[in-house]
Amino acid sequence: MERGIKLSKINAKLKQAIDLTPFLGKLQQYGLIKIVFDPSIDKEPLDQLTEKGRQEIFELLFSE
Repeated sequence: MERGIKLSKINAKLKQAIDLTPFLGKLQQYGLIKIVFDPSIDKEPLDQLTEKGRQEIFELLFSE
């Protein structure tokens, strides 16, 4: 299982339409994502979607 998503990979997929960097701190404060970094494994910090984050996204997607 992948440990998380590289921020640079997210920005590349969005074709720099929006930079997520300013929002990461707030998303982490709300418990929606978890930022992990292990210098012995990772070249850059990774973002992990928490269970709370998954639930919030599903609620937003499927609400009327």
